[in-house]
Amino acid sequence: MSSTRKERNAAAAMYFAQHAPATVIHSRESSMTGLINWDCEYTDTFAGEANYCWVKRESLSLPAGLSQRQIMRKAKAALGLSGMRGRTLPYSDGFEFRPYRSCTVAFVTPRY
Repeated sequence: MSSTRKERNAAAAMYFAQHAPATVIHSRESSMTGLINWDCEYTDTFAGEANYCWVKRESLSLPAGLSQRQIMRKAKAALGLSGMRGRTLPYSDGFEFRPYRSCTVAFVTPRY
């Protein structure tokens, strides 16, 4: 039985989708306690840069091994941004979230 190129490509795509590793965050601290502490900041921007005219800060303790999406969902909930759409970018060891149609930015960084 011979298979077509489309069938082989579809099978390969399904295999990689099921076995591809997710982005997982680890730290030295997590190996001892199983938790990673995250600092979250939400502030305004001026000319696209963080301004800190006002700022909302939160701290989270999350289990080690969470994906970027899981971390950002918890951080957005803590900052009161649940349901707000935007762009998430890597920032230092953490993440930067820029909501659409809003001159604000949120930073989520691990505390070492």
